[in-house]
Amino acid sequence: MPVFKGFLPMKYSEIVLDLLFELVQWLSLAMLCQHTETTLSRFEATTTSLGNQVQVFMAKVCPHFETMDTPREAGARAKRQAVKSTGGASRMSKSRNGKEAMTDKQ
Repeated sequence: MPVFKGFLPMKYSEIVLDLLFELVQWLSLAMLCQHTETTLSRFEATTTSLGNQVQVFMAKVCPHFETMDTPREAGARAKRQAVKSTGGASRMSKSRNGKEAMTDKQ
């Protein structure tokens, strides 16, 4: 793919291009409106291949690049951790007398 030529060092480029190919192939099969036995079989094989390619990417490319969350991602992660640490999100519920009361999600 010419768009990605020279984007990464050569030793990572082939792995990334293979991953992109698998992603495009998987997505095109996933977006089909109607499946046949053949397309379902191919979709299953492509899903397996995509999983293998993601593992190769994670093992051989990811450790060599330092990444960080965007401020939006960091905020979302902090919010999820806060909700998780309180045991779940609070919600409003009506008590027997009709007044709203705060309860923890069970």
